[in-house]
Amino acid sequence: MTEVVIAQTTIDDEALAMALARGAVESKLAAGVHIDAPITAVYWWKNEVETAREWRISYMTTTDRLPQLEAWLSEKHPLGACSVSPDGPSA
Repeated sequence: MTEVVIAQTTIDDEALAMALARGAVESKLAAGVHIDAPITAVYWWKNEVETAREWRISYMTTTDRLPQLEAWLSEKHPLGACSVSPDGPSA
């Protein structure tokens, strides 16, 4: 049975967030996409703690399409193999 999931990733450029969102919908890999207002990310990078402004992108898709969405994002996301975290639908 196909279930609806929400896959999320982040990016540090608003225009690229819009392009990824639009491309996923146009490619029918997501039924819809939400881009959250800028968030602050704190993370390790090259042995230092970094802080950056990022946009969280939430893709509403299905368990059947999730592998294709992940592969597509790995090609389109500037960081290459980006992290996609699937989550269940929000109530």
